[in-house]
Amino acid sequence: MNTQRVSGSDPADATGATGAGTASAPHAESAEDASALVDIAEAVQHLARKLSARVPADDGLDPLTPLETLVLQSIQRNPGIAPSALAQNLRIQRSNTSVAVRRLEELGLVVRARDPQDGRRIGLELTDKARTNLRRIQAAWQHLLGTGEGAGAGPSPADLLTTARTLQALDARLAETHFVPPVP
Repeated sequence: MNTQRVSGSDPADATGATGAGTASAPHAESAEDASALVDIAEAVQHLARKLSARVPADDGLDPLTPLETLVLQSIQRNPGIAPSALAQNLRIQRSNTSVAVRRLEELGLVVRARDPQDGRRIGLELTDKARTNLRRIQAAWQHLLGTGEGAGAGPSPADLLTTARTLQALDARLAETHFVPPVP
């Protein structure tokens, strides 16, 4: 992976990163690889913050926190997920999950539903309003990352696909591991 890092710069604004890479999660086998992984993590954090700050705020779209948006996306990918499994998947405290789910229920975006196969189990489902909101948020993100707000010549479709696959692989890898901070 080839990255150019400028001290004090915002990694999300860096233009030196190439989209070259593989769809499998990289292993930090060298100092350069380790630095690239840090660059990716920082860029993802900055990008996530910028995207959440630019979600459309109009009369038809409920303003959501980044956590609430994340909860909706997780329920969209895992319909019927139990609140405890949701907390575990997102690696957040159950109390924070409960607060987010309760607010999403109040907004009419999430409902609790009994599992048809096991009536004792309660899962979370999106409402039609939530699906509409998510489509609008995703359309705004496509606009921002593709053709909107100062977009110049962006990454090629192949680079975007490689980046998406790499980030999905890293996300899956993190979901499968228990984080133990390295000892300096």
